Amino acid sequence: MVEQFHRPATIQDALSLKRRFQGRAAFLAGGTLANAKDSRLHPEHWISLAGLKLDRIDLKHGGLIIGALCPLQRLIEDPRTPEPLRAAAAQIVSRNVRNMATIGGHVAANLPYSDLIPMLIALDAEVELPGLRVAKRVSVMDYITTGATSGSTMRVRSATKSGVMSRCTSACAPGCTSACASGVSSAPTSGSNRLITRIIVPRSDRNRVAACGNVRESANARSLLSVAVSLTLTDFDIHDPIIAVGGVGPHVVRLTSAERALDGKPLPPTGKLAAMISRCVRPTSTPFASAAYVKHQAGAVVSSAFQKALRPKGGRG
Repeated sequence: MVEQFHRPATIQDALSLKRRFQGRAAFLAGGTLANAKDSRLHPEHWISLAGLKLDRIDLKHGGLIIGALCPLQRLIEDPRTPEPLRAAAAQIVSRNVRNMATIGGHVAANLPYSDLIPMLIALDAEVELPGLRVAKRVSVMDYITTGATSGSTMRVRSATKSGVMSRCTSACAPGCTSACASGVSSAPTSGSNRLITRIIVPRSDRNRVAACGNVRESANARSLLSVAVSLTLTDFDIHDPIIAVGGVGPHVVRLTSAERALDGKPLPPTGKLAAMISRCVRPTSTPFASAAYVKHQAGAVVSSAFQKALRPKGGRG
């Protein structure tokens, strides 16, 4: 039962309240997920973020700085939002929900079927986390998989180039079948404990493209599966691909073994690419879809997203 509803005026006040009440308190953004009938959040203290003025969208040094309380519909309608991110946000139904739901709340909830997190990962986005003295930035991938405990973030793309990354991130935890060993926890982290103030989407190279796709059981249902891909096209080869998939594990995952297999080569034929992706996921059956169905659709939707990104007027970051 809720004992108190708090309205802090500053970020530090919000953090102080969370430190005071610990696990008995949770941050409240738009409330669309916290108030859902299947929500598992039942805190004694709600800490409202409505008064923190974190809803701005700014363009700085070519990158997009999005306040955590920016509603998803405003993000879609802002002309500065990259087209791929706009398309991913538009997959979230319905407009009424998007008018209330915030980008920070969506990321913090860390839902396994998120439509937005895959694209943020594909665009190399970061989240800003406030601290007692200074704020730190971590990648969205680190935030959802490790709890963002480290202030230093190694970008997976650059690590792959240098040969540092010899294993998948969390992609193997739900079941990448390629020859790679994952040492990263697959346990989803709770957004109720970690306050996000901003999401930073860096400026992309003009040859970098991205696209997304999803599958849902009905027009008004949440996605069963959501994917986002990004890549750099040079001549006839693709470079530094990122493949992020939601709906195949406890949180959104990156298929890093497939990324390595595709890097520096022409895009395989549609059927071969779809089969490769299907082998890289091992979802479990749910009341909404069988594991076999999700595996098949993962391959089909990722393959379609690559084709969409490579169209002459494809998704430019």
